Amino acid sequence: MGKKDSFFRNFCTKFKSVQREDSAEAGEEMSGEIVRKKLIFKGEVQFVGFRFQSRYIADMLGLTGYVENLSNGDVLMEVQGPIGVIQEMIICLHQKKPIRIDSVEEEDMPVKKTEKGFRYMW
Repeated sequence: MGKKDSFFRNFCTKFKSVQREDSAEAGEEMSGEIVRKKLIFKGEVQFVGFRFQSRYIADMLGLTGYVENLSNGDVLMEVQGPIGVIQEMIICLHQKKPIRIDSVEEEDMPVKKTEKGFRYMW
């Protein structure tokens, strides 16, 4: 495992343990109910490795879905998994440079029971 992979695992592991403590206080579970979210990321999100990082993080966290560039410069993502893990992914994406996320629009979607993996859409 390379230094980048090790750093990322450590970052997400540390965040996950902090998030679990916060979630436990709030009565929520990170490994709870599976949800699907449609997310539209606005900011400096194209031509900065956003889709690559999204897929990498989703694979590391066991999330499913897809990510694609939109013609207006935004990025669309549908992601499925426990809500706490999806939130973790968003926080990890905020940490990646040169990605700059100014805002995220969120919409609930129906869960896709047979979906496997996370992929790029073109």
